[in-house]
Amino acid sequence: MTPGHELKSYCAVDAVLNVLPRGRRGLLKYAANSFQWALRGFPTEHERCILSARMAPGSGRAPSKRRGARAQSRLSHVEVDDEGAQSRMVDVGAKPVRRRSALARASIEFPAGLLAQVTARRGPKGPVEDVARAAGLMAAKRTSELIPMCHSLGLDHLEIRFRVRRHDWLEVTCRAACRGRTGVEMEAMVGAAVAALTVYDMTKGLDHRIRLRDIELVEKRGGRSGTWKRSAPSRARRA
Repeated sequence: MTPGHELKSYCAVDAVLNVLPRGRRGLLKYAANSFQWALRGFPTEHERCILSARMAPGSGRAPSKRRGARAQSRLSHVEVDDEGAQSRMVDVGAKPVRRRSALARASIEFPAGLLAQVTARRGPKGPVEDVARAAGLMAAKRTSELIPMCHSLGLDHLEIRFRVRRHDWLEVTCRAACRGRTGVEMEAMVGAAVAALTVYDMTKGLDHRIRLRDIELVEKRGGRSGTWKRSAPSRARRA
């Protein structure tokens, strides 16, 4: 059976399975949506969120009878109710305050021979690392204004470092730490990313072939999930 036929079968059977749990009005609405998906042959991304929530373990086959009831989504920033999937800011008020830290990095690839000129503080706009470090620190402290669903955090520590990995690779790392109810992964990643972007802005006058590579989380500590570390090296580190 092809994926399209599997989807059509699921939608049709799912409508039938929901006959008993739902009221007449809800049944007609749900059945109409299901057969609409079947006729199209595929659901939209919005509808896939609804399907994922209803098929998640423990969610059961039947949606809630209460209008506006919220279903658990696999994504913490998405909730599903009778109106569909909607984004939300996660409520962390009940979570304990803990020590949290995160390390992120971004890599910058330079054309052969150019990085030596940059590290010798001979960039067209002046000392590259000083300006890029300041930009990364400023951006990390304002992460909640850049990423809509991020919480505002009182950071205890921020540190941005630059390290030459090869003759033409520059690695930017950002470490963030705080005592709070949610992690600082996004603050670390924003700091590394903006610092790397600033390096590009400070050096693009030398060569537009400069490229940003591998913006990624390296490790995080604290919180319910404990410590996590990236096991495989990034493409930039393997090069």
